[in-house]
Amino acid sequence: LLESLPPLFDRPFSGTLTVQDLDGVGDERTTPRLRFDIEDIVAACNRFYRPIFDRELALLRQRGFVDADWANRIERLLQRLQPAFDARRTFLLRVGRHSGAEAVTLEGVRSIRIMKGRGEKPGWSDSPKTLWLAGYERQAQRNLLPFGWLLVEIDPDSDSPVQAGDTVRSIQEWQRRVHERIAKLRDKADRAKAEAEARFRAEEEERRQREAEEAARRKEEEEEAARRQAEFDALPEWEKAYRAIETQLAGFPETLTKDRYPELVGMLNSYLEQAKAWPDDARAKAADQIESAYDRFGWGIPGQPSKKKKKQEQKKRQQLDALRTGNF
Repeated sequence: LLESLPPLFDRPFSGTLTVQDLDGVGDERTTPRLRFDIEDIVAACNRFYRPIFDRELALLRQRGFVDADWANRIERLLQRLQPAFDARRTFLLRVGRHSGAEAVTLEGVRSIRIMKGRGEKPGWSDSPKTLWLAGYERQAQRNLLPFGWLLVEIDPDSDSPVQAGDTVRSIQEWQRRVHERIAKLRDKADRAKAEAEARFRAEEEERRQREAEEAARRKEEEEEAARRQAEFDALPEWEKAYRAIETQLAGFPETLTKDRYPELVGMLNSYLEQAKAWPDDARAKAADQIESAYDRFGWGIPGQPSKKKKKQEQKKRQQLDALRTGNF
């Protein structure tokens, strides 16, 4: 946002310009040969700035950018002031940062730098390619105004030129509409800000709620894991081994190849040897577990002849019977 004076602001500034009369003073070595009076300055400013103003206003009208009400009032104002322009008592001047390159460079030697796309070298032109315009909304493309134009009066009368042609009521009515538009835009901006703040607070509350729920969930999972670990630590060693074998068996595929079958047999044989030192009921449970595993994965190496598989099954069942009875 850029703070600026409102359009048609009546005589906001006043100042003094001193132009010395050097006739008869000094000599050619100390006195400038080119001297200007106030009328020369007025004429020079009008020759320079008036064409720029006329071209820009025509372009803005053609493109539909300009505030038509403002443009009409400005044109009527300049028409009423034509006698003052002719008498060299009034001139246009453009000031400020957004005056544009054309207003601060001289005809004939003007060379304006034109920026292009990323990675491209800038170009140069004797005319600008950019217009700086003021609007009541950020993305507005209508009802815009150019920056920086001043109407300068030399020894002005008490009557305002802005109100000389239009009635005071007309000016006030136009200003009222401008102020209403500004008030509506400000109200819209305030509502948008309030809605954005409300959304932010709601999102923050939702985020805090999610974080609290996530923290509660993690805490519950950690407590559950700790409870299970405590229960596991309290189990007898044979029960821990039983559960460990269950976990390992779950990692085998449903159908074993002959390359992986020896891995299964080695694991179960080691488990069987470990179970021999357990109490009767624990040995029986281990035997049932081993038997269930062989029923699932097969009692012999996949692809073996039936006779060999039968012998292997008989041998394994004898080992399991011995484990159950304790006769080993």
